[in-house]
Amino acid sequence: MNTNTNDADDSPFVSDIKAARLMPGMYIGGTNQRALHSLVWVLIGHAIHECVNRPSNQIMVTIEPGNIVSVADDGSGLPTEIDQSTGRPLIEHDLTTYHRVGTNWSGHRQQEGRHHHAYYIGLVVPLALAEKFTVEIKQHGALWRTTYAKGEIQTALERMGELVDPTETGTTITLQPDYSVFQPVDIDHEYMYRSLRDLAFLMSQLTVTFEDKRSGVSHPTTTFHFADGTADFVQHLNRAYKTLHEPLVIRISGLVELESGSSAELEIDIAVQYTDTDQSMILSYINGHETEEGGVHVQGFLDGYYIGLSVADRASKPESQRPYVTDQEALGGMTAIVSIWYQHPEFEDSAARKLAGKKVQTLIAELVSDRIIESAPELDGMIDSVIAKWLKNRTERLNRRYGD
Repeated sequence: MNTNTNDADDSPFVSDIKAARLMPGMYIGGTNQRALHSLVWVLIGHAIHECVNRPSNQIMVTIEPGNIVSVADDGSGLPTEIDQSTGRPLIEHDLTTYHRVGTNWSGHRQQEGRHHHAYYIGLVVPLALAEKFTVEIKQHGALWRTTYAKGEIQTALERMGELVDPTETGTTITLQPDYSVFQPVDIDHEYMYRSLRDLAFLMSQLTVTFEDKRSGVSHPTTTFHFADGTADFVQHLNRAYKTLHEPLVIRISGLVELESGSSAELEIDIAVQYTDTDQSMILSYINGHETEEGGVHVQGFLDGYYIGLSVADRASKPESQRPYVTDQEALGGMTAIVSIWYQHPEFEDSAARKLAGKKVQTLIAELVSDRIIESAPELDGMIDSVIAKWLKNRTERLNRRYGD
C-alpha cells in the first residue's frame, strides 16, 4: 500500500514532515555529524519512553554498515489499534506528529519509586529524514510492521505473524539516514559508546546494550548497567586517582513555578567526590542529555554546595577553628555529576549546550544547600578531609609565591 503522507487530503500532519525535511536545522541543529547523532538520540529517547513502568528496562542500540541504526526496547510497544475517529492505525499519529516542548512529554527514568521525565520530540523528525524507516512492534501476541521512506508511508501497519512468547512486548525502530539531506558523515562509534554508557550511569534501572557491526570498531558489543547510578559515574571518572571519601550523593526534588501560574517538578541527582589532585571536573546533564557548556543547573549546584558546606562546617566547629574557604578553593580536586530531570527546559542556544532559567538555578541552590546542612552530622569526615586538602593547597601556593 503506497499512501503519500505529504498529500494534504490524506493527512493533517503534512507540515511537520515537510518542515523537518526542508529545515532540519530547526529540529536537530543542521545536517552534519552532530545532527546525525541528534537524530539517533531521538530514537533512544523514544525507547526510554517505551520502558515506562516495565519491570525489566532494556534498550539495545545496533549500528550496521551504511550507518543503519536500530533501537530496540522491551516496553509496551507503539499502539497497533485503530483510531475510531479516522479509521487509521493510531501509530500513524504517533509517527507523524511533532511533540512540541511543553505540550507532549515522554521519556522516563525510575528511581526510589519516582518517575522522571526526559525531553522527547516524537518520531516525525527521524521518520522524515530517513531513506528508510521501519517500525516493528511486539504486541497482543503478534509481530507488527510498518515502513516509511523520506516521510512517505510505504507499507501500512500489518500483522506479520504470531510470537513464540505471546506475552512479549516492545518496539524496534530501524533508520537508514537520508544522505540527500545529511552530509556524508558516519555515526561516530566512540561517541555512541560513551553516550550510551553515560545514559546507563544516569538511569540506574536501565540495562543498555550497544552493538556496532561495522568493521574496525573498538567495542563491537557492550552491555552497561550501573546499580548506583551517578555514584558509580563519579567513581568511574576518578578511577585513576586517589579519592578522599565515598561519593556524596544528593537526590532530591522540588517545584519550579511556571509563568502560567502552575508548577513543574524538578528532579536533582548529584554525585560529588574529591581526589587528591588540584583538577576539577563537572559534567552536567538535563533529561539525560549532556549540556557541554553547563548552565544554571551547574551554577545552582555550586551556589548551594558552597553555602551548605560552609554552614555545615561552621556548625560543627568552634569559631576559632572555622577556616574561610573561597569558591575557587572549593573546586580544587572536585569531580561532580550534576543531572537534573525537568519538563520545561530552556537553553541559551538552539543546540541545547547551555541550560538557562533563573528559577531553576535558585531552586537547585536552595535544595542542595538544605540537603547538605541537614546531612551535616553524616558529612563530618568528608568535610574535614576536603577542608584539610584546601588549606594544604593554600599553604603550598603561598609558599611558592613568597618562599618558605
